[in-house]
Amino acid sequence: MDENRSKGRLRTVLAGIALLWIGGCTIDKINAPSWDVRLIIPLFQKTYTLLELAEKDDDLVIDQGRLFFHVRDTLPLFEVGPYLSMEGGGDRIRLAIPPQVSPGFEMTVLDTLVLSDEMVIQRAVIGEGTFRVIAENPSALHVELTLSVPSIRHDDIPFFMRVEPYTDEERSIHDLSGARITPPVVDGRNHIPVSIHLRLLSGWTEWGETLSLALSLTDLVFDEVTGWLHDISAPLDAVETALDLPEELEGLRVGPLELWIGVDNEAGFSGRVEYTVLGKKENTHPVALHGTGTLLAGQRSSFRLTGMEQIINVYPDIIAFSGRVLLGGDDEPATVKKTDRIGADWFLAIPMIFAFDRQENRTGPDTLRLSESIRKNIRNHVGEGYLCLEAINHLPIGADLLIILSKHPDFYEQQRRSDLRKRLTLKSARVRDPGDPTGTISNPLHVVDPVTSTMRFGITEEEIKIFYESEIYWGVRISYPGSEGFIEVLGDDYISITAWLDFMAIVRTPDDAGGN
Repeated sequence: MDENRSKGRLRTVLAGIALLWIGGCTIDKINAPSWDVRLIIPLFQKTYTLLELAEKDDDLVIDQGRLFFHVRDTLPLFEVGPYLSMEGGGDRIRLAIPPQVSPGFEMTVLDTLVLSDEMVIQRAVIGEGTFRVIAENPSALHVELTLSVPSIRHDDIPFFMRVEPYTDEERSIHDLSGARITPPVVDGRNHIPVSIHLRLLSGWTEWGETLSLALSLTDLVFDEVTGWLHDISAPLDAVETALDLPEELEGLRVGPLELWIGVDNEAGFSGRVEYTVLGKKENTHPVALHGTGTLLAGQRSSFRLTGMEQIINVYPDIIAFSGRVLLGGDDEPATVKKTDRIGADWFLAIPMIFAFDRQENRTGPDTLRLSESIRKNIRNHVGEGYLCLEAINHLPIGADLLIILSKHPDFYEQQRRSDLRKRLTLKSARVRDPGDPTGTISNPLHVVDPVTSTMRFGITEEEIKIFYESEIYWGVRISYPGSEGFIEVLGDDYISITAWLDFMAIVRTPDDAGGN
């Protein structure tokens, strides 16, 4: 683990081994001919608060003294225009021309096109769409057909079209872009009245003839609709968010979590949103949660998805969010424009309330550098002494620490006789009695008073030789016994660690020391 990772993550806090600024000292020149001088050499000292950790990590936030790991993402806004569409409607009719009629004969037939049920329109502006006519004239009579649709208007002029089907089949397509439509509503559906006027231009029907017409309104997309929508569906853009959970959280079990979802709806229609949250981790099956929420018209709607601990407790690499919006279902008519937008965002706050089983973590390796003057004094004047450690713990957990100093950075993988290895038990801070001595999700253990742990480790003359080195690699292996219940780490919790060497220097007169 690199230094920035060590500084910025919770292992540092839980273990209390922050990457520390290294202090050094020099020994004053010894002038008095004393045989024994006590020599104190500071190695490191640091108080690390969780507030400092939160300030260094954008994902860690202090809120009213409580520490949270925050994850959030935003789904892009999109316009609803492409989804204000309907299949339209159509009909097929037969025009029976009576026998023995001559040119100039005219007749009118009324028909109705029933639109599909995606929406019920009071009024609308058509952005895209066509009126299609297929006329079959097997007798090749020369006729003129005039179709008019009063409920569709261009510039306040009712829509009409003329067709002269000279052949067996004649196709005509007319663009409706920009037209306004005000179709009648019958039994909850839009009915489009169509008037078909036939005039015989030439020819003679001795026995009567029949023309067939197929009429359709197709591929309708609206710029604006006032009426009722029936679950017009629009997908939310799927987003994947890398979840950079502190590596040190692995093995911890968080309690019940909620994902907060917000949807901004500019449309005048209410509706609902359906969504899926996936936790993805390499080489494991994704964990999925599904939810729905009520979408308010013309404003922001907020709702929450419970059970997120099922995803977080597998420590996913990615959280994927996808879904769709369904507009409609209102009792009263409303208006939606193609430029109305919908967007969404989600937010997850993971409180530092957790339980955990027995586990082990490591810090470092990090580098300790002593000045040449200190190393010279140790070589010339020190035979035996002590490595001293003091830990002030204001966290509701304890740990067994193995402190390692080595000439080699791979001291975790390979143990050598020259390594200096000492153990220290870090006691848990004193916690308040929550009623349940094991702590619960709703009433976790909190620190009342810090606890100080101090140890003096005797080090032999052979072990002291490690301090002859210009660079010393060190780290701490932390073993957690596991929690009996749930604990909470607060913003004012901290660890203070101090380490120093306590030697008795052996000083000789210049004559006895051979001039040293």
